[in-house]
Formats: sequence, C-alpha cells, structure tokens
Amino acid sequence: MEIKTQIIEDLEKARHQLIVQLGHMDKDREIFPGWRIKNFLDHITGWDELIINILLYHRSAKYLGRITGIDQHNAESIRNRESLTYEESLRDFGEIREKLKTIILETPNDLYKNIIDFPWGGTGIIQELISIFSHHELEHAQEIMDFLGK
Repeated sequence: MEIKTQIIEDLEKARHQLIVQLGHMDKDREIFPGWRIKNFLDHITGWDELIINILLYHRSAKYLGRITGIDQHNAESIRNRESLTYEESLRDFGEIREKLKTIILETPNDLYKNIIDFPWGGTGIIQELISIFSHHELEHAQEIMDFLGK
C-alpha cells in the first residue's frame, strides 16, 4: 500500500473513532474537565493546522520552527478559535482535515523519506509525525469514553 494511502486511512480510522464517541452528544456536554465539545474540536483542528503548515514548509524546504510547548499550543489553538460558533468549529474540524488529506496526497513521494524536525523537538519522517496525531485522536477517543463512563 502506498504510504500516502496508509497515512490517510490511519487518519480516517482515528477520526471515525472520535466521531463515534462524540456522535449524538449535546454540544454543551463537558467531555473533559473544563472542555466542551467545541473546545475539543478546536484543539484537534489546531493540530491538523500545524501538520498542514509543517508539510507546506517541508515542501518548500523551509523549517517551521518549534512550538513553545504542547500545552501552550493547545491553549493557543482554543484561544484562536474562541470567537467561532460551535457550528463553525464543527465545519472547520471537517474542512481542515480534508485540506490535510489533500496536502498529504499532493506532497511529493520523495519527501516522505526525508527526516524532518518535529515541532516539539526530535526528528522523524512524515509518516511518523502524522502517525503521532492519529494515535493522539485515538487516545482522546478512549479518554472521552473513560470520562463519560462508557
């Protein structure tokens, strides 16, 4: 299986698990301490946007730089989307993921072999970077189940 196809399949599986957990919940339901569904959607969208920027910078042979920290990035992602309505956050949650998948497909195959700098430190290849985020979503799906007592 082509690497790009595998990456996208992994992202789609993880997203499906999240949607199953969030499914028919009241949009105002707390799903983590202090976080409602909108906050969570903004959090995940912020990470998708970061991956998009990393891929675009990598394609242009530039270095994006490091984030100040994971917690700071999470807080900033939510703060930057505070003015959005729930519906706008939900729309972006889907649209930004579709944009990410398009950029994955458009990224030249040879770049998937290159070592890149991860924004929190360390290095690896693109597949490893995106795999971290697929697992991130799967972990959140499990955390939501645990928090809600499912």
